[in-house]
Amino acid sequence: MVSFRNSGGVIQHKLVGDQNFDLTNPDPTPMFGDRIYRDGPRMSNWANTPTLSGSVEFVNCGGIYTGATDRFVFDTLDQKQATQFALVQVCYYSGNVTRPRAWPAFVSRDVNGRVWRRLELRFTLVMTGAVWNINTTNIPSGAFMFVDIVAALA
Repeated sequence: MVSFRNSGGVIQHKLVGDQNFDLTNPDPTPMFGDRIYRDGPRMSNWANTPTLSGSVEFVNCGGIYTGATDRFVFDTLDQKQATQFALVQVCYYSGNVTRPRAWPAFVSRDVNGRVWRRLELRFTLVMTGAVWNINTTNIPSGAFMFVDIVAALA
C-alpha cells in the first residue's frame, strides 16, 4: 500500500506492505527496502515526496514525475514485459469532492540517470476520466489517500 498525506502544505508518502504474504503468518515482513523488490525487508516512514527527473533521485522508494503530477513512480528494478503485472485501487480518500481512481502502468522513465521500465500509478477523476494531480489542492491539509497494490515485479 502507498499512502499519501498533506502535512502542512507538503505532499508526503509512505509505503507499507508485504512481499510474500503467508496466510499462516499473522505478522508478515514488510517488503520495502532501498528499492521495491523481492528481498527488501522494511517499511518506510513518512517522507516528503520528490518531483522526479533525470537528475532527481527517489525518496522513500517513490516520487511524482516531473511534468506529469498525476503519476507516482516506484523505485523498482527494470521490469520486463513478460514478468510483471499490477492491480491497484484507491481504498480511502479523505480529500475534497474530486474522487481519484488509480491505474497501474509500467513505463520507461529517466530517474536520476537510470532509464528503466518501472511501476507507476496514474490518477484520474472517477466521474470524468480527467487527470487528477497529486497535489495540495486535491489532498488538502490533514487529508489522506491510501492505494492498495497487488503486483508481481522482477
